[in-house]
Amino acid sequence: MRNLLSANFMRLWKEKVFWILFSWMLVLGALFPMLKKINEIKTNIIETPDSAFGQFAILIGIVMAIFCSFFVGQEYSDGTIRNKIVVGKKRIDIYLSNFIVCVFVSLLMGCVFFFTYFIVGIPLLGGLTFEPKIVFQLIMTVFFLSVAFSSVYTMIAMICSSKSITAILSILLAFLFLLSGLYLNKMLNEPETILGMRMEA
Repeated sequence: MRNLLSANFMRLWKEKVFWILFSWMLVLGALFPMLKKINEIKTNIIETPDSAFGQFAILIGIVMAIFCSFFVGQEYSDGTIRNKIVVGKKRIDIYLSNFIVCVFVSLLMGCVFFFTYFIVGIPLLGGLTFEPKIVFQLIMTVFFLSVAFSSVYTMIAMICSSKSITAILSILLAFLFLLSGLYLNKMLNEPETILGMRMEA
């Protein structure tokens, strides 16, 4: 297990997809508060950096769908999984090593996004308006969400031997999760009662 983890992390630092997604999260973390500031200037509506948690929750599903598909799927295309099984590695160890690396990447992406978002956003938009307890709960929630996404996409990548099919399924599932979440959020925000109007002649 230790050797599998070591090999996976060594491969991770050489993975182009990882660095592309890492840079993307870095840029988006700095870009979002700038766009909020521009919107604040145009509309005179005060923006706060508190919406960062929701924005990251939307991004991480798509980011991890791409990463898990390429990182784990490459083991099938290169024949690495077959070689690991031939030398006596257990399937559960192979799965767990891939899962741990994907979870690590999802948490790292979160740290990068929040770091750049708050470094740029707090000077532009001011401090957080939520209580520290609420901020901590939101951060833990989005990190647990990242772990959940990683587990689902790792499972898909381990089951499917085609990297392209894995990528398509994972990205479609990411958008399905996104649309389902938006729909559920809309339902939860609906008022308990609807005011009706009656017209009398």
